[in-house]
Amino acid sequence: MNVLATPTVWFILIFSVLFFIGFLWPSVAASVQANAALNLGVSLGTIAIILSPLSKKSRSDFREDFDRSYARYYIAQPEATPEA
Repeated sequence: MNVLATPTVWFILIFSVLFFIGFLWPSVAASVQANAALNLGVSLGTIAIILSPLSKKSRSDFREDFDRSYARYYIAQPEATPEA
């Protein structure tokens, strides 16, 4: 269940931002709603974000990319011992 936590948070944040834009600027919301290409892209992107943690390959790729890019910040480096 923890796998779906981040996509759920993203979905809630996206929905909240869109709701407040529609509440504060209705004309902007109407033009965004009328833009079919934008709506399709956002829908497909959101679905991809939600489904990506469910794929074993996607999780493996993410882990490899993370290890390659950020492992040095999260893995303790051996302390340099002063020579006597």
